[in-house]
Amino acid sequence: MKITHASQPGWEDTDEEGVIQPSEVEGLEHVVLEGELPDRTRPNTWEKAQRGAIAVLTSDSVIKPDLAEANNFSLALDTNALLDNPKHVAPGQSGVIAVTQADESETHTLVFGSNYVFPRGAAPMLTDRLGVTDYLSYYVETVNRIAIFFKGDIK
Repeated sequence: MKITHASQPGWEDTDEEGVIQPSEVEGLEHVVLEGELPDRTRPNTWEKAQRGAIAVLTSDSVIKPDLAEANNFSLALDTNALLDNPKHVAPGQSGVIAVTQADESETHTLVFGSNYVFPRGAAPMLTDRLGVTDYLSYYVETVNRIAIFFKGDIK
């Protein structure tokens, strides 16, 4: 892969593996990459694992995830809360919300916004032990329907 820096005519570089991170190029304003890039109009096959950052949700009485920020989230729950319907919802997106009971004196509950749906129609109850992590896997079916699959009491 070759990278060309538009603000410095004639400057280009290729690393040994064909990968250059924009953060490694000082003053980068515009980049032209040559080589095979992902195509959003067809399925892509990846030869290596893909991973996304884990975004941290802030524990509050109302928690509204921003699905444009990440696919995977962590939440150290230290108050009873509503997991509100997220913003920037895109059908087909999926991920995990890891919820850990973080208050040292008591456990807390999590209730769900109206767009979340659950197996057999019943919202899960979080594990009521301190320090335990529960996982909420989600799949966005439509902008108004997000399926949640619960796996609790993970130690």
